[in-house]
Amino acid sequence: MKKKNIAYRRRIIVIIALSVIVAVGACSLILYGIIGVPTEQVVPRAAYSCVSEISYFPILKEGALYKDGNIEFGAHYITSYVDRLRLNCKYDFVGDNASDMHGNYSITATLQGIHNNIVIWKKEYQLVNEQKFTRNKMQKSILLELGDYRSFIDELEKETGIKFDVNMNISYGVNMSAVVGGSTVNEASLSTLQFSMKDLLMQFSGEPVSRLEKTIDEVITTETKLSNELLIANIAILALALASLVYIIFFTAGQRPDPAKRQLKKIFKQYGDRIVELKSNAIPSADDMMVVSSFRDLLLAADELKRPILKIGEEDYRSTSFYVMDEARQYVFHAQSLADKPYKEARRPAYSVKI
Repeated sequence: MKKKNIAYRRRIIVIIALSVIVAVGACSLILYGIIGVPTEQVVPRAAYSCVSEISYFPILKEGALYKDGNIEFGAHYITSYVDRLRLNCKYDFVGDNASDMHGNYSITATLQGIHNNIVIWKKEYQLVNEQKFTRNKMQKSILLELGDYRSFIDELEKETGIKFDVNMNISYGVNMSAVVGGSTVNEASLSTLQFSMKDLLMQFSGEPVSRLEKTIDEVITTETKLSNELLIANIAILALALASLVYIIFFTAGQRPDPAKRQLKKIFKQYGDRIVELKSNAIPSADDMMVVSSFRDLLLAADELKRPILKIGEEDYRSTSFYVMDEARQYVFHAQSLADKPYKEARRPAYSVKI
């Protein structure tokens, strides 16, 4: 069977490409289709949440205009009417299979004196010292007497002669530890409540609710394999690539480029501007003809005689000749001789012809 000719370089490239495809495809098929590739995946094993909250309820003192709740207030209260403040501090911990729950909490109040937008002084009061608990829920209610703090502010302003903007900051901190899903977790939460002691209207701000939700993750290892549909598709592609590789190797032949033709193209590329092409039937005639052994010898003759190089024939080197004409002599180089020594033309020195 006669083999199909393919360009040598192209055949080599196709063989290498198909070999790589077959090798990579076979390895991938073995790993993903038969053995399976271990894959690590992070999945939640347990979840827990904790919420701490400060809720407040102002207790108003009765005056000439306010008695027995005859005035309803919205989000703002008249500061002079607020006599006491009831604070309800709550904590709730929920976890999957939670056990060994214990923690501690404390409640503090801090007065902050401000003058010209600069904090001048602070005074901290421990409303509830650190207390321990062993449940998932905790609640503490305290009554904040604002009159005591107002008395301190009045005495300080009287003694210093400076009027301060005073804010009250209440902090409710909880530290919790528990075993959730077999792992020990430690969480801290902080709820805050802020309001002014000196503004005409008492407005509450801060972060009275602190909420936290987390999961406990674990890493599991699974084997990733191709589905049956993908496995069949990959086998088909691999078989096609393998069949193509076998065909290229055993049923084609690499055809190397003709060195003489390549050398002729190089001559046209380098000296095309010096070559004059004649009609194929216009063969120069002269009494004396000298055949030179290389194109560079012909180029040397053209330089010495200051004559153009004439070309007769098609692009095929077998029917192409180059001439340099003198009055009584012509020099000719037959391109067919490139096939005899194609690789010496570029290196041959141009001094073999004597004019």
